[in-house]
Amino acid sequence: SDTGAKITVATTDGSASVTGTLTETNGGTRVVIKNDAFDKVDAADKPVSISAQLATVTFDKKAMDTIGAASGSGDVTLTVRQVPASELSAAQKALVGSRPVYDFKVTGGGKTISSFNGGHATVNIPYTLGAGENPHAIVIWYLSDSGKLVGIRGHYDAATKTVTFMTPHFSRFVIGYNPVNFKDVASSAWYLDAVTFIAARDITTGTGNDNYSPDAKLTRCEFIVLLMRAYGIDPDAN
Repeated sequence: SDTGAKITVATTDGSASVTGTLTETNGGTRVVIKNDAFDKVDAADKPVSISAQLATVTFDKKAMDTIGAASGSGDVTLTVRQVPASELSAAQKALVGSRPVYDFKVTGGGKTISSFNGGHATVNIPYTLGAGENPHAIVIWYLSDSGKLVGIRGHYDAATKTVTFMTPHFSRFVIGYNPVNFKDVASSAWYLDAVTFIAARDITTGTGNDNYSPDAKLTRCEFIVLLMRAYGIDPDAN
């Protein structure tokens, strides 16, 4: 159906734009892009941004090509919704707690496209910090099918008041909070924000006994481990 609000779907450089249809659905929103319109923005060979109210999603060129190939002559639909606690299992509720969970889904020609085959989507979700929440400890988790929380690259953007992250696939994502404090990192330390950021993402675990040892020398091996963890590579697997 074409009933709903008309929205602009455009390349990030503004070189091409088309019209999509936005409707509310099941606690979220759905954007439908007709096949010929999707083909037009895909042919521009640029990332394409879609505002679905609950979130803005930008697909890179590889992801656009993947969606276009899978949809064939069918329309493309992006659905974004916040998942109610009633849809989570007891185990998932124990992991997630009261943190917000979002479900992202894109279909082409009626077929669900879960992986972007080497491409990625950049997601921006409006988020208001809770009382006392440290923005550097806001993290993004992917809620895997096996029931585990898997950290992905993301952060809170104070300028836009959004949580932003990149993902090579769509599923359920959790806006998490993981503050880590070290006894030897003072609240007045100039490096506090940086340490909070990498500790929240398990890039560093400190030196033991709740210490960070900020004055200790960093070895080359330790530096490489930090880099690997920052890019989601398990050092123990190599």
